[in-house]
Order: sequence, then structure tokens, then C-alpha cells
Amino acid sequence: MMDYDKFGICLTIAIVVGVCGYAGVISGELGLEMPTITIGEQVSTEPLEESEERLDNAYYEWCYKMKIECA
Repeated sequence: MMDYDKFGICLTIAIVVGVCGYAGVISGELGLEMPTITIGEQVSTEPLEESEERLDNAYYEWCYKMKIECA
């Protein structure tokens, strides 16, 4: 019976420490620099025909770079 109580207390402490640690890292109070992720190319809103054509070109370019024959 006491094992469940001890497990519950340990689990609660672990969760509280994890949440506080995560909040501290995200807030920047710890002085750790988080890497920023930038997306190079934005999603285009071009018509479907042009995007299919662009995807076909990308496929064949990939085949060319991998030095394989694509049908």
C-alpha cells in the first residue's frame, strides 16, 4: 500500500521539475540560446498545372543527381 503512495509522490515531483525546467528553458531565464529554424522557401500559391510541372522537374533533377534512370 505504501509503495503506491511513494510512487505517486516521486511521479508528482518528476512532473513538477520537468514542467518548471521546460518553462525555464523556454522563457530564456537560464541563458541558454535556442536555435532558430528558418524555412528557406515559402509555400507557393501557383496554379496546379505549374506546380505539377515543377514537381516533375524536381523528380527528374533528383534522378539525375542520384545517377539513376527514372521512367
